[in-house]
Amino acid sequence: MRRLSFFLIVVCFFLNACAQQGECIEGDCEDGIGTMILPDGSKYAGQFKAGLPEGRGTQTHPEGGKYVGQFANGDFNGEGTWTLPSGLVFSGDFKNGYVDGQGTMTYPDGSKYVGQFKHSATNGRGIYYSRDGTVYVGEFKDGKREGEGTTSFPDGRKHTGRYENNDANGPGTFFFPDGAKYVGGFREGKMNGKGVMIYPDGRRIVGHWKNNILVEKYLEEGVS
Repeated sequence: MRRLSFFLIVVCFFLNACAQQGECIEGDCEDGIGTMILPDGSKYAGQFKAGLPEGRGTQTHPEGGKYVGQFANGDFNGEGTWTLPSGLVFSGDFKNGYVDGQGTMTYPDGSKYVGQFKHSATNGRGIYYSRDGTVYVGEFKDGKREGEGTTSFPDGRKHTGRYENNDANGPGTFFFPDGAKYVGGFREGKMNGKGVMIYPDGRRIVGHWKNNILVEKYLEEGVS
């Protein structure tokens, strides 16, 4: 299984302090619409209230990052779109400068995550679309697949069960393209422990698997 490593995105530029120290170059940067250059070189253009970004605006960073959306109390708050120079794009909910709530993260390689975020990491239920066509639907925690979920592969294979640290770990079921299925234990994404292999013709093998290999057979049923 392809590991999903979601790196934290720190999107907070501490606008509260910057807005107070920035240089207003156009309009009303106190209680109106204006443009301000911040000490770090970034530029904010949009609505202000009490000298802070409030309402809708755009912040552009010198290195190429750009946020377009809602602000409150000088921070990203509400719906917005954050684009990084690498090509990473997030569209969705922000809270106090962080990605927080529902949203869509599109990665430079074409993969995509749609679902819940907390503190700028994938947390809660979501869907991760890999660029090779693999799709994971389930639970995430701190940027990793964690909890109950299902991974569907382009060739017809599918795993459903428990995930931990981005891999299948614990009880689960693996479906093969030929109609066979394995029900049992998994560790680090492979069949490990006691399980049952059920074939389309009705045969059943109960045994112990290690790294996808049957190492001990306890029972075989339905053999002609």
